[in-house]
Amino acid sequence: MSAKQSLFRNARTGLVIGLLAAIGAVIGNALAEREAGLSLPSLSDLPLILILFASGFLLGFLLPFVLKDAKAAEAAKPRVMGPREFVLAGLLSSGSMAVFAFILGDAMDAGLLGQLTPSVEGLVLGVLLTVPLILLLVVIMAAPLPFLQRFRDQQIADFTQKGVDFGWLPIILISFGAGFGEELLFRGVLQTWLTGQIGTVFGIVGTSLIFGVVHGPRLGYMLISALIGVYLGTAYALSGSLLAVALAHFLYDIYALRVTVLAVRKAAAA
Repeated sequence: MSAKQSLFRNARTGLVIGLLAAIGAVIGNALAEREAGLSLPSLSDLPLILILFASGFLLGFLLPFVLKDAKAAEAAKPRVMGPREFVLAGLLSSGSMAVFAFILGDAMDAGLLGQLTPSVEGLVLGVLLTVPLILLLVVIMAAPLPFLQRFRDQQIADFTQKGVDFGWLPIILISFGAGFGEELLFRGVLQTWLTGQIGTVFGIVGTSLIFGVVHGPRLGYMLISALIGVYLGTAYALSGSLLAVALAHFLYDIYALRVTVLAVRKAAAA
């Protein structure tokens, strides 16, 4: 792992810990103010939330340097994950996001379960929203641009190391967890809260930037994820359908993972 990748990894760890600290403040504030009839934290609590976020970020960013010698980490041989490990890690991550989302959503009275109630309109919209996402991936995989070629090579190498070579059932399970778990947390909770604080446009942009960083450490993958976040966030803001954006995310991930598996197998056979 390069020094640049290590920095991105540590920054992502810091972001997660900082978000957890800030989320704890939001939950405590929301529960305390529920008696007063307020459904969202007020801006008067923003300094405390930012302080907790910054403290958590610094802790997560610096802790790896304290616990592990940088030279030893650089010299260590990367360990290839097995397919079962990758699937379990993905389900654990998305499951944790869903749990946090429901805890926060309850504190905010967001009604997340109600937003996931199946409807013909939501299901049809979700399928339609998937089409532009698949077209974007087709362009990324086929365009003969040097920076996209480098991005594709990096992604194939990364996913080969992560053990991405499995059949349809793991693909569906991972995609379902990511699609619904991530959308519950990022669009259903975080974007809803940010929109209430700083407006719709900044709420979408802020949520999408965090969404992109969480999908690091590769800069290209972060930017593409942020772009997808803007698309899904805008769709959610315009439609109000969390079911639709979660379904679109789920279906897109099925396609993207299948394309990735085939690319990894092709590279291995070359």
